[in-house]
Amino acid sequence: MQMAKHSYKLGAAQFCTFLACLATLSIITLACAKEAPKKPKGFTYIQQLAKTNGFGQIEVGVEAITLRSIWTTIAFTLDSRRVTMNGTTIWLNAPTRMVNGKWALTDIDADKTITPLLRPLDCLGHYGYKTIVLDPGHGGKDSGGVGPDTLLEKETALDIARKLRISLAGLGYKVHLTRETDISIELQDRCELARAWKADLFISIHCNSSSSPHANGIESFALSLPGYPSTNARGQKASDEVENPGNKNDLGNIVLGHEIQRSLIKTSGRVDRGLRRARFVVLKNAPCPAALVECGFLSNQEESKLLRDEAYLARISKALTYGIDNYMSKVRKARLIAADTP
Repeated sequence: MQMAKHSYKLGAAQFCTFLACLATLSIITLACAKEAPKKPKGFTYIQQLAKTNGFGQIEVGVEAITLRSIWTTIAFTLDSRRVTMNGTTIWLNAPTRMVNGKWALTDIDADKTITPLLRPLDCLGHYGYKTIVLDPGHGGKDSGGVGPDTLLEKETALDIARKLRISLAGLGYKVHLTRETDISIELQDRCELARAWKADLFISIHCNSSSSPHANGIESFALSLPGYPSTNARGQKASDEVENPGNKNDLGNIVLGHEIQRSLIKTSGRVDRGLRRARFVVLKNAPCPAALVECGFLSNQEESKLLRDEAYLARISKALTYGIDNYMSKVRKARLIAADTP
């Protein structure tokens, strides 16, 4: 009886110890949960994105957060769609914001804007890299913008396209122009020509215009994503929710647009208005990765003068050549990696 009684007391002590351990474990679990909150629905924490992509330095300010690695610097601004990557401006689909006290961007921008630009070889392996279609904007009765010195957009766009065709052909690419002369051609027909020629790339070439004579600089456009407004839109429309044929190439579109924009800014020295988003017909219906470029403002006296200068047009053509070739080189590398992957 004495032994049984002693055994019962020891078991009770062990039970109390077990309960204490459970309580301690619960406290630890709750603490860990507070330190590592779950990923918010629809958003990606920017600091987690930085960790995933090897950014060793993160600078957090009141209005901005900057990520730095050996090769890349990205700066986000709070409540803004504007981002800079290695000095080139990119416009997100939605503004960055604070979520649970942390910097965040939408999953769609993490997956279809930032990640493709950081890791292009992971997403370009199924694209082609041989045939390019250049689309000089406007033509015929549609003159496009008109400069203060009567310079016509349709003429400048065709001049740039002709120069660009020569330089790209010199690199071994097969190049088509949607129009060779001053003729009218429907926007949808331009896309159908690209489809018939089995284009791997489509570039629409334009010059900008504004009611303000002070507006200046260069901008490029990739197709807007479903559910998000175009960069210059004022509010959303029902049509913004529609997925267009060109959206199947969203990853290629963003990489192409970025390569072109950063090359244009580096070579031209003009103001960087950024890689933007729009739903132009030629972008919505392009059968391959596509971008539209605005090579300067005809409505700006200084840029109109430049766009009449053959040396400047040669620089624009050179910049477009570099941007396009850089994109195509990434596609070739991505295809080699994809072919070697079991």
